[in-house]
Amino acid sequence: MNNFKLPLAVAGLWLMGLVCAMGEEKSVVVKLEDVPAAAQKFILSESGNGKGRLGEIDKVQDADETWYDAELIKGKERRSFSVSPEGKLLSWQVFMREIPEAARKAIREQVQSAKGKLGDINRVVDEGKTIYEAEMAKGEREISFTVAEDGRLLYLQVLISETPEKVQKAIRAKAVGCVVTKIEKNTEDEEGEVSYDVEAEQAGKKITFSVDADGELLED
Repeated sequence: MNNFKLPLAVAGLWLMGLVCAMGEEKSVVVKLEDVPAAAQKFILSESGNGKGRLGEIDKVQDADETWYDAELIKGKERRSFSVSPEGKLLSWQVFMREIPEAARKAIREQVQSAKGKLGDINRVVDEGKTIYEAEMAKGEREISFTVAEDGRLLYLQVLISETPEKVQKAIRAKAVGCVVTKIEKNTEDEEGEVSYDVEAEQAGKKITFSVDADGELLED
């Protein structure tokens, strides 16, 4: 349901001659009956348990991935959730009052330090752990970041210019001929190791790789 915008990370890479073409997340509004049976069943179950009436459904395609964004409307409140074609919940939009205090505090601090404006927040269960993926706007730039329930910052979207010089060099070398769509600073490691996760596309195929703080490529 979000309009596509050129990520600033991509714009910066374009200016350096790294990007050859622009990849795009495609979204189209569909009817409930056009949604795969498993996803349709999940959407109906969520809209029928008092959480709200069903609004718009978007089919979203990004490289080789497809999912469905559905909207729930309850009074003046609207929220969305994402479900896979197989009927698996991918994310659920939440409001600040629904988030644990530690995570709520971390989100506020991140937005305040960036002097940004908070956007949507989605709750995601990743390998049994609940995380909160938030978006904020800073001028014309949109930045995503992720915090854990205990308030730890896990991921922060960055520009290539905000990474160490060795990391910049490694990304340029690895991503030649690709469309780089996102760079995230990864601080998830409990031992304090920092890495940079890169998403790119080449001929419609999604490519991901990670680089450590010294510019070394990390194995999957």
